[in-house]
Amino acid sequence: MKYILCMVWALLLCAQILFANVGQSSVAVLNFPWGARSTGLGETFTGIADTEEALFYNPAGLGQAPLANAWVHYDQHDFGYTKIHGVGSQLWSVNEHGEILSFVGSSWNRYHTHFVDDGEELEDVVERYLDVSGSDLRERAKDMVIAKNNLRDELRDELHAVLVEAGVDGNDVDSLVEVLVQLPAREQNETAVFAELAYYLADDDLHTPGEIVELLRAPLDIRGRFSLRIPYNIGPSGRVYDILAQENDVLWVATDDGLWRFSAGWTQYGSLDGVPSETVYSLNQGESGEIYIATKAGPARYIDGDFSRIGTGEEEHLLSQPVYAIARDAEGVWYFALEESLLEYYDDEDYTYIGTEQGLYDSRVTALFIDSRDRLWVGTRGGVVRFDEEGRRRFNLGENTVVKSFGEEDSHTHWVATDRGASQIVEEEQESGSPEYVITIFHERNSLHSSHITDVVIAQNGDIWLSTDSGIERYQRGQMRASLFFENLLPSLGIDDMWHAAAAVVYPIGDWGSVGFFWNQLYFGEIETGGVSGTGQAGSQESAFEFETGLSYGFPVTSDFSLGLNLKYAYSRLERDRAEATTVAVDAGLLRRNLFIDNLDLGFVLKNMGPPVTYSESEAADPIPFLARLGLSYAPIDRPGSRLVVAVDANREIVYRDEDGGYNFIQAIYYDLLRRDDEKSYMDKFREIIWHGGVEYTYADFISFRSGILYDDAGSRSELSIGIGAELNNILADISIIVSTLGDDNQVRENQTRFSVTYIP
Repeated sequence: MKYILCMVWALLLCAQILFANVGQSSVAVLNFPWGARSTGLGETFTGIADTEEALFYNPAGLGQAPLANAWVHYDQHDFGYTKIHGVGSQLWSVNEHGEILSFVGSSWNRYHTHFVDDGEELEDVVERYLDVSGSDLRERAKDMVIAKNNLRDELRDELHAVLVEAGVDGNDVDSLVEVLVQLPAREQNETAVFAELAYYLADDDLHTPGEIVELLRAPLDIRGRFSLRIPYNIGPSGRVYDILAQENDVLWVATDDGLWRFSAGWTQYGSLDGVPSETVYSLNQGESGEIYIATKAGPARYIDGDFSRIGTGEEEHLLSQPVYAIARDAEGVWYFALEESLLEYYDDEDYTYIGTEQGLYDSRVTALFIDSRDRLWVGTRGGVVRFDEEGRRRFNLGENTVVKSFGEEDSHTHWVATDRGASQIVEEEQESGSPEYVITIFHERNSLHSSHITDVVIAQNGDIWLSTDSGIERYQRGQMRASLFFENLLPSLGIDDMWHAAAAVVYPIGDWGSVGFFWNQLYFGEIETGGVSGTGQAGSQESAFEFETGLSYGFPVTSDFSLGLNLKYAYSRLERDRAEATTVAVDAGLLRRNLFIDNLDLGFVLKNMGPPVTYSESEAADPIPFLARLGLSYAPIDRPGSRLVVAVDANREIVYRDEDGGYNFIQAIYYDLLRRDDEKSYMDKFREIIWHGGVEYTYADFISFRSGILYDDAGSRSELSIGIGAELNNILADISIIVSTLGDDNQVRENQTRFSVTYIP
C-alpha cells in the first residue's frame, strides 16, 4: 500500500510539473510563513519539520515522529539491552554490561545529578547514595563517581610530572598515568604500583612508588563544584537478571549479588534480610504494590518493608528449588516457573504441575504474565499459551522461537517479546461471539534494527518500548497538535489593522502517517474605494485580505524517509468585485532523517505549483509564487536535558515569461535555473537565493532559546530574529521578534513580533 502512495505522490508531482504555471508577486499569502518557532529561527524549518509548522515548510514532516506513529531506534553505543521496565512516566533499562539507564525527556541517561552542598566531601556523597556495609562496594562506587566526573584530571597532571622526573619515556607517560589512575582503591599500594613501574624503569630508578601511592590516596576535593554526576549503577555490582519500577522513582534490581532497591539511593538486601538467596532471577508486582521475588532458593514477597518466604508448610520442599519467574492472579493462586515445569500453587498448599501435557509448547517456562482480565499467559520455546476460565488458547510463534516477556497495550491487545521479533496479538470480537486473533510480527526486515527482543513494556502514554540486542526500540505515538498564530504587520508604520494570523491541526492516522489542516490569512486593513478624485465624492471603506486553506498529508516510506503533500485553495481580494482572484496550488516535499550520520536531516519541497490568477478580465494573468526550498538541520548536542539544533534553509522563486506572456514550469526550470542568457548570469541567478539560518537550544525539555537570520542578497534584505519558547503541561507558548533589519527600504519590519500557542492533548 505504501508503494501505491509513493506512486500517487510522484504522479501528482509530475502532473504539476507538466501543467503548472509559475511566477512571483501575486497571492502573497501563499509564501507568507507562520509559526513563532520557525520565524525565531529566521524562517528556517524545512529540514526540522517536527511540529505543525511543517504544514507550511515541508508536509513530509507529517510522515515521521513526533507527528506520526513511528518506530524510533535508540542506538546506545552498540550495546545490547536485556531488560526494560516502567511505571507512569518513569522508564528504566539495563544493558548487557549491567549499566542502568533512565529515560529523561528524549534520551537515555546513565546518571542523575547531585548538587553539592557546602562543605560536602566525596565520601559523604557516596554514603548518601549507597547504604551498604561492604567497604569494597563503597570504594567501587567512589571510583565510578570519580571517573564519571573526571575528578582525577589534576591528579593526572601531578602523576605526569612525577613520572617524567623519574625517567619514564615521554611516549609511555600518558598510558602509564591512565593505568595508575584506574587502579582500584584496594590496589593503591606500593606493591601494585611497583609492579606497574617495573615495566618502564630500571631497578635503580624505582624510588617513586611511595610518592605515587600518596598521590593516589589523597582525598579528592569537590569543593567549588556545583554538581556531580552519580551513575545509576553505583549500587548493583553483579549480573542483572531483572528490574521492576514503582512509583516515586523507585527501582528494584534482581542480581546474582542480592536484591537492590533504589529510592534516592541504593539499599542491598540478601539472605540476612529474608531474601531466600543472593541470586534473584525475577521480580513481579501485585495489585496492592507488594513485590514478588523469584530466587535460586525459592520465592518470597516484600510487603511494607518486610520479606517473607512463600510456602513454608508441609510442601516447603517444593518451593526451596530455583524459581525463574513468578506471578499471582486475583484469586490468590501462585504460578512459579521451575526448571522443567510450571507450578500452580495455592496458599492452602494444594498444587498442580503444568507441562506439555496441559498444552505448553515446552516444559521450560521462560515468561509469565497476568493480564487485566486475570488471564494467565505462559511463554516457552515455541509459543504462548493463555489460560482462562474457558480453557486455553495457544499461539504458535515458531518451533525455535523463545518467548522473553509480555506486555499489555489494552485488554484486547498484547505484546510478546521473543528472540525472533515482537509479536502484537490483537483480539477482535466477532458477531458469532468467538474472537478472532490477528498477530503482527515486527522484526529487522520490516520495522526494527534487530529481531532479538529481550523485553517489552507499554508506557503510560501508549508508546511501545522494546529492549533488543542492538539498542532500544520505541513505537512512538504521533502527537495530535492544534496551534494558533498571530502577528501585527509592519509595526514601525503604526498601522494597527494590518495583521497575519494562522491556525493549524495535525492528527496521526495509525501507521499511515498524519493528516493536517491549516488556515493562513493576511489582512491589509480598510481601503477606500469608489471615490471620484477632484469632486469631493467619498468612496466606501472595504477590507482587503488574502487567505489560503488546505489539507496536508505526510506518510512514511521507511523509518527515516517520508513524503508529503499540501492541497491548497487561495483567495485574494484587493478590491471587492474589481480585484478578486482565486487559485489552487500543490506543495510536494520529502524528508530524510539521519542522513549519513545521526541527527543530520535533509528536507526538500516544491511550493505553490498551480495556475496563475487573474484579478480582472482586462488584465493579464499573474503567476503565483512558485519556489523550491532546501533545508538541512543537525543536532550536535542531543542528551538528557540539553539539545542544540543548527539549521539552514535556501529557497528560490522560479519564474519565466515566454514571448507570448505565458508561463510554463518546464521552461521556467530550464530558462530561469539552467540556461545562461545575456540578461542574467549564473551569479545573478545564485544571488536570487534567499538564505535562512537558525540555532535553537532547549534545556530540560522545558524552555528553548532561538536566534535566526534571513539574508536576501538580490532583494537587499537582511533580518536578525530571536525567539523563546516554553512548555507547561500540554501547552506550548512561543514568541519571536525581528530585532534588526538591514537595507534602506526594509526597516518597516523591525520589532515585528510573532506569537504562537500550541495544545497537545
